[in-house]
Amino acid sequence: MLTNRQADDDVLLALDLAMLGKQLKVLPRSGGLLDQDYYHILLLKAGLQAMAKKEKRDIEEAKAKNRR
Repeated sequence: MLTNRQADDDVLLALDLAMLGKQLKVLPRSGGLLDQDYYHILLLKAGLQAMAKKEKRDIEEAKAKNRR
């Protein structure tokens, strides 16, 4: 992230897990995020990305409406 070298896959996965935990407000521990099936994690991430896109679009539409 801050260097010019390629990040290790384990580092990228750890950062991804940390960001997902932050978004969902859960700790990556046993019984929580770490015990979820990987497919479930992918679905959660896809859902969060879709909600962020919709929120951004709604904000842009509201701004455009206010300019009229």
